[in-house]
Amino acid sequence: MKKKPIKQILAFVLAAAILFGAVPASAADASEKDAQRRTGKAHVSYRTHVQTYGWQENVTDGKTSGTIGQSKRLEAIEIQLDKPEGISGGVEYRTHIQGFGWEGEWKKDGSSSGTSNQSKRLEAIQIRLTGEMSGQYDIYYRVHAQTYGWLDWAKNGEKAGTSGQSKRLEAIQIVLTEKGAEAPGSTNEPYKAMKIQYATHIQDHGWQNYVSDGAVSGTIGESRRLEGIRIQLNQSEISGSVEYRTHIQTYGWEDGWKRNGEMSGTQGEHKRLEAIEIRLTGEAAEQYDIYYRVHAQTYGWLGWAKNGESAGTSRLSRRLEAIEIQLVKKGEAAPGSTDNAYISSEWNTTLTQQGETTLVSIKPGGAEEIIQNNADTTVKVTAAIKYKSKVIRQQQKEMRFSDIPAEGFDMDFGTYGKFYVTIEYKIAGTTVETQQQVFGVTASEYNLAPLSATFPVLYFSLSLWDINVSQETGKQIPTIVMLSRASAYDWDQLPEGVYGVPYLSDEDLRTKSDHIAYAQYIKDLYEVSPDSKFHLFINDIDCSFIHWGIYANRIPQNQYTITMLSDGSATFSIMNETYGVENPEAKHQELIKLWNDAKEEAYRTGTFGEDWGWHAHWECMYAVLSCEPGTQWWVSRDNLFTSGDDNAFAEKIKSDVTVKNINTMLQDLTAKGEETVNEFKALYNFNDEYFADAEEQNKKVMLLLGTYVYNEKSFEDYARMTKMYYGEDYLYYYKGHPNTPTGLYPEKQEELDRLGITDVDSSVAAELILFFNPEIRMSGYGSSTFNSASEEMACGLFEMRKSDALSPESSVDYSGIDWFASYIDKATASSAIASLAQNDRCYLMEFSDAIIAEKGYDIAVYDAENNTISYYRGNEESGYELVS
Repeated sequence: MKKKPIKQILAFVLAAAILFGAVPASAADASEKDAQRRTGKAHVSYRTHVQTYGWQENVTDGKTSGTIGQSKRLEAIEIQLDKPEGISGGVEYRTHIQGFGWEGEWKKDGSSSGTSNQSKRLEAIQIRLTGEMSGQYDIYYRVHAQTYGWLDWAKNGEKAGTSGQSKRLEAIQIVLTEKGAEAPGSTNEPYKAMKIQYATHIQDHGWQNYVSDGAVSGTIGESRRLEGIRIQLNQSEISGSVEYRTHIQTYGWEDGWKRNGEMSGTQGEHKRLEAIEIRLTGEAAEQYDIYYRVHAQTYGWLGWAKNGESAGTSRLSRRLEAIEIQLVKKGEAAPGSTDNAYISSEWNTTLTQQGETTLVSIKPGGAEEIIQNNADTTVKVTAAIKYKSKVIRQQQKEMRFSDIPAEGFDMDFGTYGKFYVTIEYKIAGTTVETQQQVFGVTASEYNLAPLSATFPVLYFSLSLWDINVSQETGKQIPTIVMLSRASAYDWDQLPEGVYGVPYLSDEDLRTKSDHIAYAQYIKDLYEVSPDSKFHLFINDIDCSFIHWGIYANRIPQNQYTITMLSDGSATFSIMNETYGVENPEAKHQELIKLWNDAKEEAYRTGTFGEDWGWHAHWECMYAVLSCEPGTQWWVSRDNLFTSGDDNAFAEKIKSDVTVKNINTMLQDLTAKGEETVNEFKALYNFNDEYFADAEEQNKKVMLLLGTYVYNEKSFEDYARMTKMYYGEDYLYYYKGHPNTPTGLYPEKQEELDRLGITDVDSSVAAELILFFNPEIRMSGYGSSTFNSASEEMACGLFEMRKSDALSPESSVDYSGIDWFASYIDKATASSAIASLAQNDRCYLMEFSDAIIAEKGYDIAVYDAENNTISYYRGNEESGYELVS
């Protein structure tokens, strides 16, 4: 008899000793590891924490850890490698835990993943190698899951187990293979993830448990109505939302869409559901089509509808009894027939939008026998826009059936948005059938412009002919406008493709604005066109509206753009104060966090925070550029920003803004041709007859630029000074500040009448007046308007010393000014200047270097009491001598 090798005998004895408890397992493990190291190969060992039993002993290389057939959950796991010396790397793993979801951090090299003493099941696991190990080995693993048994093998960080089904893991096997080697078994389906689940409220039974992914919810053969439904995505697997609405007995289609588990339908009212529409948003809509079919009274199972289409019946009083819903990879085949997903009554009218226009094709159908037997049959269509349940605007059209072509007739709905359409069939003037439906007139892109102030409106208006065509599709982009200073537009002269916000009546558009209404309009517009792009144009100091109109309406990040338009001097004032601190970058990061936290909250709740009201947090306007990549910020100049770190941070702001020069924009507009210029003039209430009297009298125009009426204490003196200096070769006009229009200040109008000065509409931007009337001259109070004035236009400046006006720190270019006028305060003026003032109403006129060289005098003094101007040469150090 051949003797067995001594090593085999010793191994047999050792194994027997371990089996009967004579040798501790730890000693066996150590012996096994020593043997493994000698093989020069890596091995994996693991142990699990099992319901009732606690931690199990370590097993290795594909052996089963856990239980099978005992319905015991795994609660935690530890995994470690035994690898040859000199190889770096290790093993990392994380688990999906009941109630908690996926662990945020990966555990590694023997640490515990999961829970203990919490009775929480593991539902899925991911395992991966690191370092050199990941380059030399693949790690395979498979799990035994409740209901399903052994699933297929996953590898290298793939998910294994289930998601969204509340199924426990019961056992696991883990294997290391050489890199690229054959898998230990099938790899087809290691992970079963529920995608969508839904529950229905059934007549007499109430709410049922959730079912998922194509399973039937409801009853068949029991004649019980569905009364409500909840639908939700598995958020741990799919980003985005599911939205749905139902057609309810008596009520018809719900006005708004429910989402993510909210109830659609009724409870306790005994109302049947008759039809349903379901759609996806966000990434879910990009990755999947959502299909659904219903079991309807009389008809049984109808065909599959998808992506917001109607499923069920209407105007037939038929209940829904059951429903199936499932997600299909985008573009893949439907689960079954899509025929007859929705059945309506014989009175059936089809509405079809013509392209992306506001024209809608209307094709009435049905009741042929009635129509044939009653020649006097008409159909009346009413398309209404509603806000807060009130009809704001509507279009109507009525046609005799005998006059309707086979292809139907067209009706212009007049604007874009969510319409409530009522269709009435009449025989001999009596309504015999009424249908109602919600219909969206939509486009693939929109320009949204809820604008305040003057300068942003000017910026936007000059760019209208540049932004009204899509760069991607070449299609016209509808532009929806609302102005806080509504009188800036002639609303009867909106260019093609431009519309007032539909949630204000035509009358209200001309007199006021309502940003809450505009935000609701965006919400409803997104509802009817969930795949469209939204381009928002706003005043930079109104940046909080982004939270109202974009974030709270949950418009996906890749479906909007933002362009902020400078308010003018307020932009620089706010920014310079905000960043005029010792550490501007720290301040900036603080504002970024403030903005992003509020953004996240708005998306989560569907509302904007209480502290993000109108004009709140306007100090965040620059932070928007960091939080919203691709955002443009239009400003008139980039050299006016300052910061508390010797302007280093201001240079960063400067590099991020987009400089838009009004003169350049006006020239670009003119280059588009006379037709465009005329459209612009008509829109902007621009009146070329402002200076008709001067033209008739063959006189030149001097425009006096005002400021806020209540700050014009010395205006009469300055005006008389200007008239005295320039004489009767000119007619004199006044252009007030848009915030204090002359029409609201009778005392101002009386002052102008007394001075013989003609008022010009203050709502019209001064830059436009200068552009379209380059021959006029301008004097007045300090304003950024002088940045748009040529040297020939710029004449006199009120209430400012020459040295201050020409300072490098000035935010306005006054280099073309001829003279600078300021009140002589004897208490603060130099003795040389004070001595020239003969009374308490004298004003100093300092002249430009060009005037000094030409005229031979340096200054003048205007005596307002005597209405005289005296000219002097000299300087403040040596004194002045009278010239004339």
